[in-house]
Amino acid sequence: GGYYVSDSGNGRIIHIDLKRKITILADKGKGIGEPTYVAEDNVLAVHFIDGKEVKTISPFDGSIITLVGEGNDAVYKYKLSQPT
Repeated sequence: GGYYVSDSGNGRIIHIDLKRKITILADKGKGIGEPTYVAEDNVLAVHFIDGKEVKTISPFDGSIITLVGEGNDAVYKYKLSQPT
């Protein structure tokens, strides 16, 4: 439980739990650019938009996976356009 914050100005994904403990889940050191639109799914994976890519933070080891995007490491290669 708690809240997720996409701190795009500092390139971080932050979790604030119900006891107000703050944890940085990902930052620019892990290859994050300017994250936006963060959400958690039913298996506790955290998904977010980073530029033109959809990325996921694994609930098991904290690794970051590019699900959708143009890069070579993307699971699904797809050219996304910026929202208007």
